[in-house]
Amino acid sequence: MNISKIESYLTSAEIKSAHRCATRLILSLPNKVKMNNNRVLLGYGGGKDSSYTVAWVIYIQHIVSRRMNGQTFQLRIVTN
Repeated sequence: MNISKIESYLTSAEIKSAHRCATRLILSLPNKVKMNNNRVLLGYGGGKDSSYTVAWVIYIQHIVSRRMNGQTFQLRIVTN
């Protein structure tokens, strides 16, 4: 996925916010050496807000991957 293309749709404030979120997430994950061993659970209700949240977390996942030399957390999405 091309992060630059995604970022072309976001404001600079949104990009900064995403990077802060990625930093906080990295610090809170238990395994900082092997990021692939971490799992993040995200609830999805099917609406527009949930869809935006899934897209946002996938963007965060790519930021983490870029920072951690290609390693990122596993994303698990649960639905109703």
